[in-house]
Amino acid sequence: LATALLLSANVSAKTYDQCKTVTSIAESVMKARQSGASLDQVMEVAVAQNMESDLTPIIMLAYDVPRYGTESYQAGAVNDFKSKILKVCMEIK
Repeated sequence: LATALLLSANVSAKTYDQCKTVTSIAESVMKARQSGASLDQVMEVAVAQNMESDLTPIIMLAYDVPRYGTESYQAGAVNDFKSKILKVCMEIK
């Protein structure tokens, strides 16, 4: 599912550096998620940056992850999400 979503977002993963960029964006999205930002707020940022079509799949995946109440669980969710996105990105390169 994640692979299909990233492919549909036209995320071109040709190199590790490009995947690191995608992973950095995914980290920011998940940090916002874990900090309590609403889906609407995060989508507004994506729209404002003209990146809605590229970011929507990552945002949707982030909002499938529960919001945790402790900092350690939130940090774990961020790290797990980053790893998941990096793995998917590297697999489609």
